[in-house]
Amino acid sequence: SDCHITAKFDLSPPDHKKFPTKEEKKELNLMVKTAIRDIFQNNLSVMTLCEPIAEVEVEGPQEYSSTIMADFSLRAGSLEYEVSFSDEGNWFTLRGCAPLSKLTDFNSQIRHLSRGSASVIKI
Repeated sequence: SDCHITAKFDLSPPDHKKFPTKEEKKELNLMVKTAIRDIFQNNLSVMTLCEPIAEVEVEGPQEYSSTIMADFSLRAGSLEYEVSFSDEGNWFTLRGCAPLSKLTDFNSQIRHLSRGSASVIKI
């Protein structure tokens, strides 16, 4: 039988502190130990590690939409992205997902491709 373990960690410190507290470190440590124990106790022979995926939103002039979509696809962006155009037809918004590791220079590349007129709203 298949067994899937899903864990969601919010590693951002609360209240904008620079470092997590001892209590938060203990809690995270306990969650990781419990997950590892469960894997071995259930004799799971297969474990899948997934890379972080980021939601992306880009806005810009419609004339650069195909160039920006091509760059997004080259970065292994999901095929399930959404592109919408303004009522006037001169502005577009792209929303999608891509591996975080592929987005290191995405913002500067989008600015370069659009001659500074498109911008990354969200990564």
